[in-house]
Amino acid sequence: MAFGRLKKQEKIKLPLKQCVFNSTQMIDTVLWIDALVSGRYVKHPDNFTYADLGDSSYTTSFLAQSYSDATFYHRHLQYADCTKNFLNLPDNGMSQRLQYIYQGNALSFANLDERSKIVGFIQDSLAPGGYAILPYEATTGWAEYQVVLDLLKEITFRMTDPITSEWLDRVFYELSVLSLKKITALKDKAFIDKLLAYLKSLDASHLEKILKGADFHTFYPSQIRQALNKDNPGAFRFVGTLPIARNYIKLGLDQDQKAFLGDTSDMLMASQRYDLMMMPFQRVDIWQRNYDETANIQTGTTADFYFGCVSNFDQFASKVQKGHATLNFTDAIFTEMRKCLNNGFMTIHEIVQHIQHRVRAPQEVVDRLMLLVMGDQVRFTLKKPHFLDVAANIKPTKLKFKDTHNQRMFSEIRRFFHESGIVIEPNSGLMIPFDQKTSMVIAALTKVHESMVPHYCAEIWMDYKQNSVDISRVQKEFKSILIFFKRHYFGKFLELGLVDQVLVD
Repeated sequence: MAFGRLKKQEKIKLPLKQCVFNSTQMIDTVLWIDALVSGRYVKHPDNFTYADLGDSSYTTSFLAQSYSDATFYHRHLQYADCTKNFLNLPDNGMSQRLQYIYQGNALSFANLDERSKIVGFIQDSLAPGGYAILPYEATTGWAEYQVVLDLLKEITFRMTDPITSEWLDRVFYELSVLSLKKITALKDKAFIDKLLAYLKSLDASHLEKILKGADFHTFYPSQIRQALNKDNPGAFRFVGTLPIARNYIKLGLDQDQKAFLGDTSDMLMASQRYDLMMMPFQRVDIWQRNYDETANIQTGTTADFYFGCVSNFDQFASKVQKGHATLNFTDAIFTEMRKCLNNGFMTIHEIVQHIQHRVRAPQEVVDRLMLLVMGDQVRFTLKKPHFLDVAANIKPTKLKFKDTHNQRMFSEIRRFFHESGIVIEPNSGLMIPFDQKTSMVIAALTKVHESMVPHYCAEIWMDYKQNSVDISRVQKEFKSILIFFKRHYFGKFLELGLVDQVLVD
């Protein structure tokens, strides 16, 4: 597969065994690799890759029906080759044998029949020794496993008591009640029973590590991995993880992990959340974690930070292609950020000040870190002396309030948005109302009582209308605010283990 920059997006027809599948939802890392391939970031290069296909089950069905006559871009094939280089996988001819890439979380909530059809199709289609990159929730038991863990997290999020036998009894009782509501549609009840039995067999400290660990979503005990493998006798054998995420650090394995992973331990890398599981059977599959929604990455302004201080995607792509680039990043800044948020919500400005003081990182590094964390469709303009000082394209308003209390609350909300430097591309859609979850975060950040947030937001909206302000600009502003809180505080912080999944749509 050729690696190079495309001058245009050209459609081609390919045999199935050479196709690369991308589903709807992808994190920015995937888009970075796309940018490495194409030399630029294209938000909607084609309908197949980024089409809004509806919910996960529909997406899965769509892709399954598309296998026999799918249309792909050259970029997709180049993406496959770049992925191999980007992840620094063993150079054993994978570039010639990487045949399928299926990105996204389309299989997360698909039923077992749908998942087995997708997996079975690719397994049957792979040539001997071929590779595929797939979401590893496609494995038997994954969806059930994730549901159980989410339920446990949902319970323990509300429980701060020390773990005792009585506490465990209460946890598992509530879990059994919740599971009746949430696991009824899942067929693999035996796997759930197996998982619960395993959790009940753990000592209190081990269970607490699972339930309350900072990296809850990446903590998969070796026994569970082995249990997953037993559900697919003769098909898969877990040998290691190759996480794909924003930042890459060498993984310090403990003795138990080394014993379990064997000779593969030195090829592992670790990051905050996203795992890439490699399970060879007669042909080697790479099972990949589900992704968040598509991010809006502005190439040329952030590439030097994301990719080891190189000046642009093309330069880095060339280095990766030649094997001269490495991905190293310290997690010290993320550690400090985690501390900040574990001690309660802080404004972005306070977090930046704290990180800069503790880590002693250059201002530009901290700025770009915050850009990385907030990323998505909210982007920040990096200017001296500090990017948070840059105006957010939100002009001062002359709104009138009935009393000074309203004025103060409004000012608090506006100040936070202004400090956060929110900018978003024009959007012609109607304003999306704030929901309870968004209100909770706004309340925590601005010290406005949660019950009053919708009121103030509605008041802002009405005052805009009464003062004949450009409604299209107001719609953009409210849209950007909503996206900011939805994706930053519930998406990005979920990745860092700072908020609970129960708060996320």
